[in-house]
Amino acid sequence: MKKNVWKLPLLLAALLSLAACSNDDDTKSITDSNATSTTNYAYIVNNGNWNANDGAVMSLNMSDKSWVMKDIYKTCNGKGIGDAQDLAIADGQLFVTSTTGDKVEVLKMDGEIIKTVPMKNRSPRYIIADGNEVYFTAYSGYVYRMNASNYTVDDSVQVGDHPEALAVADGKIYVANSGYGTGNTVSVIDEASFKKTKDIQVALDPYNQMIAVGSKVFLISDLDFTDNLLQVIDVATGKVTSLTSASTMAYDPLSSSLVCIFDAYSSTKPKPTYFRYDLSTGKTTSLSGLSIVKDPGQVSVDPSTGQIYVVDNESYSAPCSIYVFDSNGNKLRTLTNVGYGTEQVVFNPNGKVN
Repeated sequence: MKKNVWKLPLLLAALLSLAACSNDDDTKSITDSNATSTTNYAYIVNNGNWNANDGAVMSLNMSDKSWVMKDIYKTCNGKGIGDAQDLAIADGQLFVTSTTGDKVEVLKMDGEIIKTVPMKNRSPRYIIADGNEVYFTAYSGYVYRMNASNYTVDDSVQVGDHPEALAVADGKIYVANSGYGTGNTVSVIDEASFKKTKDIQVALDPYNQMIAVGSKVFLISDLDFTDNLLQVIDVATGKVTSLTSASTMAYDPLSSSLVCIFDAYSSTKPKPTYFRYDLSTGKTTSLSGLSIVKDPGQVSVDPSTGQIYVVDNESYSAPCSIYVFDSNGNKLRTLTNVGYGTEQVVFNPNGKVN
């Protein structure tokens, strides 16, 4: 995960009709007889290939009985985003981190640039929003705070080496310090004072999976890559409990569970396993229908429907696909050619179904 050549007439058309942000060459559709229509339903974040400027922020909507995907950044701005690492939605805007691009892009919901915030030599990574504040990690070893109204980076706090995923729970920000594979701590930041209060020891290499649910923070450590470990931090006590093997996860609020994939990297790599982890009972239930995905990446869950989206990374040299399943693991559709190095699907909580 980790050339597009514009034809002059298309470029001129995009510049002349920027407000409309329309370019059919950057639009793909999949017919679905059950589809109605949506507005700003979800976004697909594509990291792209290294230094290839082929990352993308794709919109995903339903229109005229079809699922429609569009590279909204290129369509609206006439250029590629470079790389898109992560995306958060705040105050009706998109905030996108770009690691190799050393920037945070602030976009309208249709992809038009509002402001590019340079973060030179900092390499922004993962980003979350809480109210009017946006927080993001960076390989500089800091967490930065940005105001979602004026886009000012008004403070920063040093955490650990190569911080990655982060989450907010009970007025605290939890940050995974990966150490680029050698770290074993989660830093805790008091949100009000924006000061680090402590480090919590966890299993080796907490990376890009962290979710806050109530007073619990769930995270995954990659260990030595032959196994991956799902853990939970009790916010009240700071106690860390190991739960089960998992590589990626997504929260499903409709069933109060985590949808998980375990796909360890190993020379004797076993087949991936797919399951649901019940947050109330701690029991796991197989989602064997997801096994049609050959090389799974990130899993995402639509909080309004419980539908499961799984990235398929069969080849780094080809665009990814996304398999969509119902909550029981039955395949609904496949979204093909969604982009290079697809990171995840981010659902807009205000996306409207008409």
